[in-house]
Amino acid sequence: MKTQGDLFRHTFVSWMANSDIPFTVVESPDFRQLFHMLNESMTSTLLPKGGDTMRTWLNDIYLQEFESVVERMAESPYKKHLSFDLWTSPGTAAFLAVVAHYFDVSGALQTHLLALPRIRGSHTGENIAVGIQGIVEQFDLTGQLGYFQADNMDSNDTCISAVLAHYNPTLTVRQITALKLIKRVRCTGHILNLVAKAFLEGKNKRLMNSLDPNSQARLSAVEESKLLEEWRKSGPIGKLHFLVHWIRRSPQRRDAFSGIAKGQLLEEEEEEFGAILSDKAIANLQLRADNDTRWHSVYYMIDRALTLRDPLEVFCQRFVRIAELEDESLLTQSDWLVLREIRAILEPFKIITKKFEGRLPNFPEVVSHTYTLHQNLTELYQQYTATFETPSFNSSDLTFQREHSPSQAAPEDPQPATPPTPPVRSRRIPRIPRHFADFEVELPALGYREPPPARDTNPPEPVIELGEPIDDALDNDGFSSIQSSLKLAIKKIEKYIELMDNTPAYWASMILLPDCKTRWIERFFQSNPAKVQSIKANFKRYYDQQYPPVANVEPQLQGYARRPAQRPGFGVGFYDAPEVTQHQDEVRIYLSEPVLPLNESPFQWWQRNRERFPRLSTMAFELLSIPPCSTECERTFSLAKLALSQQRQSTSDETISKLQCVKNWLRN
Repeated sequence: MKTQGDLFRHTFVSWMANSDIPFTVVESPDFRQLFHMLNESMTSTLLPKGGDTMRTWLNDIYLQEFESVVERMAESPYKKHLSFDLWTSPGTAAFLAVVAHYFDVSGALQTHLLALPRIRGSHTGENIAVGIQGIVEQFDLTGQLGYFQADNMDSNDTCISAVLAHYNPTLTVRQITALKLIKRVRCTGHILNLVAKAFLEGKNKRLMNSLDPNSQARLSAVEESKLLEEWRKSGPIGKLHFLVHWIRRSPQRRDAFSGIAKGQLLEEEEEEFGAILSDKAIANLQLRADNDTRWHSVYYMIDRALTLRDPLEVFCQRFVRIAELEDESLLTQSDWLVLREIRAILEPFKIITKKFEGRLPNFPEVVSHTYTLHQNLTELYQQYTATFETPSFNSSDLTFQREHSPSQAAPEDPQPATPPTPPVRSRRIPRIPRHFADFEVELPALGYREPPPARDTNPPEPVIELGEPIDDALDNDGFSSIQSSLKLAIKKIEKYIELMDNTPAYWASMILLPDCKTRWIERFFQSNPAKVQSIKANFKRYYDQQYPPVANVEPQLQGYARRPAQRPGFGVGFYDAPEVTQHQDEVRIYLSEPVLPLNESPFQWWQRNRERFPRLSTMAFELLSIPPCSTECERTFSLAKLALSQQRQSTSDETISKLQCVKNWLRN
């Protein structure tokens, strides 16, 4: 039982770690006076007099919690998955976060930060692998490793290969590569960010490099890339980027914009705009800037700008009048329409990322969301293709004619429309594919679910809305560029879909959801039965290879500790030999049972059915605990940055790691 002193030390260290308090706070006279006023005798007895004692206390608590984490992981019969990432601290030191994910013996999902060591030298995959191997051995995880979760940097591929080679020294290079395809999963948020960047930046190096350097296709792709780059700089996103950063760089301009948003207008502005700037909901909002490191920052910049469109336009007009801003920098009506369309296209990326960056164990839903998003982008691209005669930036007379009704799929190779009269463009209303007519969509591009029992007699409005209806005022270059950017985004997401298909865990984890099984796969790939059969066959093969049956061991009665008393005169030959039970086909039984909605979590279902499906339940608990993103590492970096204030720049690397580990372990 802990003494009062032990409880005080544990609570005090927990408070300092969680609140990012410097160790030297105990040396502050005012702080000590506060404790003295509460209890003079306990202050003298329990409160340390210097920061060195606090470091000792931190080390003691770290060792206690370290033993608890090691014991908890050792008790779990399931594999431990590792997510990892690198971070450069404000002091420019590189740290490696390694986090373990697994189900414990009770079936509860556990997430532990294992360490945050300093990485010295180059950030190569081999160097990172050395750090991970040290942590694996420190926590005695050799032989318990499951999957590796990391972003899509090439160095992470090299790192995982090096770790696998270290623990599988007898495997060849080819076998290590094959094993990495199985054991390596990729950060979903990072994938979505890369696809969104391909759309926004108009670049796809893989697509470019796949083309013959001397081919016409390569020359056309290079030209298109240059045109897209120019459009990005001078188009709506480039203009908005300039305006937002220009306003935010100056306190005077920020104050001027804030005053306009609050309705503080000049007399001539009051007469023209006063009525539309009386919205109190936006009075205290500021423009949001995009950056290179934050996921979907361009979406947030556009979204906030559209919310603050009226004060932004008033601000721009004011600064044009005083000659501090040029007319070319202003956003036109067509620019705003393009920004609305881009926001609508990017919104599903933001929604899906938010879903998977949390702590919920929703890895089984990654592949369905990715395929659905790819399908939506492809359908949208076909709709844009049907809008133009020739998707070219240099055409000034492109025709905006629809050759299909809104409810029909757009043809892939539309024929040019023939004037002489200017065509009337129909509204673009994205529809759910016909073979999903009896389904609803929960969120844009977020997969399908069964509809409620009672359905309205009137057809519901489509939930998928990847863009507003095309406006006739929109210029050709804006939508032509969006069309080309969509093509690049589709190519990028197809790259990662191919990688997912080569990693059995993605589809296997979905099949292990008792309320899904193969139902989603069969319906989504209804027109591609070969794909369905391939996924099922790969699932069965992976199950047989990774979760083989445990060989039956026939008990030896002579060495049996509790053998029954033998019948007189007959001895051990009196009883029949024990019956050898055949292994049941768990996969066949599981998939043959009906797919029904659950009133409990999938993990509780597998807990209840563990005896029926001993091998499948083990597979389920291991695959369903794989993290969909490496965001737990990012959380660690955010918390570590708070601890490294200007007052703590001299904190040692070891202390930083222990502080963050204690903070994580105590919170969990």
